[in-house]
This record gives sequence, structure tokens and C-alpha cells, in this order.
Amino acid sequence: MMTKQELEKEFRELEVYADNLRKSNEQIQRSLDETNEQLRIAKAKEKEWRQKSSNDSVELDEWKKMSLHLMEQLVATKAKLEIANLPF
Repeated sequence: MMTKQELEKEFRELEVYADNLRKSNEQIQRSLDETNEQLRIAKAKEKEWRQKSSNDSVELDEWKKMSLHLMEQLVATKAKLEIANLPF
């Protein structure tokens, strides 16, 4: 059987252990919160990048269409000049 002093000592050790566990848990929770915030930021940046990439792709398609249209006009103009026997 344990004496009162031994029980009090063990109780204090358990309190210290519990306090250390709480501190460790708080530190882990802060770390988790920071990680979640970093993940949220990364997802937002990825979404922004995908949107920009999508917009760039649409813009590139528009430039390709415009370029194709200009090439078609150039070919048509060249054909008209050849028909009129004018050098291009």
C-alpha cells in the first residue's frame, strides 16, 4: 500500500504528465491549423493558376483564329492580284 506522500508525489507526476500532454496537443493543433491554412492558400493559388491558364488558353485560341483569318485574307488578296496580273 502507498503512503499519502507517495500518492501525492504520483498525483503531481500525473498532473505534470497531463499538462505536458495538453501543451503537446495545443502545439499539434497549432501546427495542424497552420498546415490547413497553407493548404487553403495553395488551393486558392492553384484555382487562380487554373483560371489564368484557362484564360490564357482562350486568348491563345482567339489569336490563332485571328491569325488564320488574316492568312485567309492574304491568300484571297494574293489570288485577286494574280488574276489582275499584278505582282505580289
